[in-house]
Parts: sequence; structure tokens; C-alpha cells
Amino acid sequence: MLKDAGEETTEFGQLVMTAAALAEIVPIMLLSLFFSAASKAVEDQLVSLAIFLVLVVLIGLALARVRRLAGLDRLLNHLADTSAQLRVRAALTLALACGVLAYRFGFASILGAFAAGLLVNLIEVSGRAPHPQFQVKLEGIGFGFLIPIFFIATGVSFQLKALLTNPVAIAEVPLFLLALLVVRGLPALLYRRATGTRHAAAAGLLQATTLTFVIVATQIGLATGKITPTAAASLLAAGLLSAALFPAGAQRLLPRAPER
Repeated sequence: MLKDAGEETTEFGQLVMTAAALAEIVPIMLLSLFFSAASKAVEDQLVSLAIFLVLVVLIGLALARVRRLAGLDRLLNHLADTSAQLRVRAALTLALACGVLAYRFGFASILGAFAAGLLVNLIEVSGRAPHPQFQVKLEGIGFGFLIPIFFIATGVSFQLKALLTNPVAIAEVPLFLLALLVVRGLPALLYRRATGTRHAAAAGLLQATTLTFVIVATQIGLATGKITPTAAASLLAAGLLSAALFPAGAQRLLPRAPER
């Protein structure tokens, strides 16, 4: 939505994306540390987290050194627009490898994928002249394929029957939705001086939109017996509503991108 509104590269857009990313990654990391079914002790998980972060840094340093090789740069440029699509395949392979690495250390795979995205941005995009079509291709795969698959998988796992047959679970949905808005959206009021009231309100709605955290939280909660299936269905329903309602409200507050 920020991209469609022309705010993706602005200071406001970067602020919202940074805050929203932290609001997803940090809680998921805390969930993995304190409530993951794979964790035996918080101390062990902290050690695992430290090792994982060190490995990510080492991978990034190694890739950055290899990426400076002139021969590799010529090879990537030569095969970037052929059927090999080497740049795209390398980025997807890195995301898969980091996701598996995070999972093996007892964390959600999304942490590894997020780390891979940072590495790709630092090594391939920032500080150099990126390939003109590389980001476009990644956006096409992400927005056109992976995100729809993510929502389909969410719909398949959604326990609609458990929600509809329990009046208490239905009543919990608006409470969870309000909690998301308060906890994740209310801090955006701090942006008012820098961005203005309308942009701050839009930022709050965008930051309150979450589905990834909700899915991870319900999966960990069910695996550890911390929450019931009906409570998980209520929380997931609130996440789905946040993804449907909050961005629509933010879109009305954001100015439209100027026509080219």
C-alpha cells in the first residue's frame, strides 16, 4: 500500500515499514524464546539465538566478499535475464537456507527469511547500482505468488467451525482486534510532529495490521497447550480482520500517488 501511494521510499514510508517490521520480528522472537515447544530453557534459547545471529553475520560477510568478485558480477549480469534467472534463484535459495537455519535453531522460519532479505538488500541493492529488473522480479514473485499462497494456507488452517459454534470466541474477536490497534497502532501518535496527524493515523492502522505474528502465536500456543483451539480461531479471525479493515482505512488517509 505504501508503494501504491508513492510513500515507499519517503521518510514516512521507511518509518512505518521499520516499525511494522520490528513489531513482527521482535514479538515472534520473544515467542520463540519463552513459549516455543522446542525450547528447553530460556538460557539455551538465548545461546541458540546468539549462535544464529553470528552465523547470519558470517554468511553476510562471506557473501559480501564473494559478491565483490568481478567474474561473479559478470556472470550474474549475463544470466540475470536468461532462463537461468540466477539473481532471483540465488535470493530465493538464500531465503530458504536462512529459514531452515532459523527453524533448526528453534525459531520461526520467518526470522531467517527476514534476515535473508536484509542480506540481499545490503549486498545486492544498497551501495551499488542494482540490476534494473531484480527488485521488480522479486516483487512479482512476492506480491503475485507467495503472498496469495500465504493467505490460502491461512484460510485452510482457519478453524471457522470452532469459532461459529462458540459465542465467547465470537465475542473475543473484536476485543483482540481492539488490542492489536491499541498495542501496535497507538504508538504511531509519536509520529504526529514529524508526519502530521493524518499520516500518523495512517501509520497506526498500517502498524496494527498483522497476520504473520498471529499465525505464529496461535501455532506456538496450540503446540504448547497455552491457548485453546477456539481462542486460536478468535485471534486468527482478528488478524484476518486487521488485514482487511485497517489497510482500507489507511488508504483513505494517505494521499494518492501523483500520476506519471
